[in-house]
Amino acid sequence: MPNLEIKSIMKKLIVLLIISITFFSCDSLKPVGKVSTDENKLVNNWVLQNDKSIEYGLNSEPLSINFSKSAEENKISGFAGCNKFFGNYSAFNGKLIISNIGATKMACPQLDAEGQYLSLLGKANRYEIKGNNLFLYNNNLLLLHFEAK
Repeated sequence: MPNLEIKSIMKKLIVLLIISITFFSCDSLKPVGKVSTDENKLVNNWVLQNDKSIEYGLNSEPLSINFSKSAEENKISGFAGCNKFFGNYSAFNGKLIISNIGATKMACPQLDAEGQYLSLLGKANRYEIKGNNLFLYNNNLLLLHFEAK
């Protein structure tokens, strides 16, 4: 009988641990402090961040995205790890659409990771800027974190 009680307590502790980890890990992804959705603040060079520092690609060049704006169009360009990429974007009040993404076609060992990066850019539909940080989301799911160059 005591063995059954120990198993029951262990199950409850494991469930509590999983809930705690999920709660705190999701909470840590949200930027704290004042957040801006001013589309003019997007116009910048942004470098992709991983958990601890800059994410580097081929030849130690950081993965990046550059948002530029002219009277006629809004453009993105950047480095995806091996190839340069380009495309269009529209942004308004925190909403973001990145479209017509194209890239050069250099063959590299990390093309899968590059494809994932470009895919995430295409899935972004919302952004937040806090200080020098840009966060791209798909609804409420954080996809990518950049820091101003």
